[in-house]
Amino acid sequence: MLKFDPLLMEVIKNGLISITEEMSATLYRSAYSTNIKTRKDYSCALFDERLREVAQSFAQPAHLGIIFRMIPMVVKEYGEDSLESGDMLITNNPYSGGAHLNDICIIAPVFYGNKKIGYVANMAHHVDVGGSTPSSLPLSRELYQEGII
Repeated sequence: MLKFDPLLMEVIKNGLISITEEMSATLYRSAYSTNIKTRKDYSCALFDERLREVAQSFAQPAHLGIIFRMIPMVVKEYGEDSLESGDMLITNNPYSGGAHLNDICIIAPVFYGNKKIGYVANMAHHVDVGGSTPSSLPLSRELYQEGII
């Protein structure tokens, strides 16, 4: 029987969280977008090989409530076995669990050797994705009027 080790669990938990915090810091430092740089309107998360969220950065609460459902849905729809090292999925489809078209999510598989061990993802609010008005926040009657899906 496996014995529970609270110290080991705490070390692993903080290691996983530090990965997402480093993702967050890298996105922040490299961003040109005011929404990302000033408003910090983004989030980062880490998922295991079974698409269960294991860690998330401290960021936009609205994203963190969405991202844990969106990533598994999008990956399963595309096909888990279809993703290879270097591949990324990009989505902003609110029907996949997103909030609105401006929140663009990037998902990438993580490999150790030839074995897929998990996924990393970030969701960030982008200023303009097209649509009938600047900033992609028009008074629309249907989703296709709001911008690029």
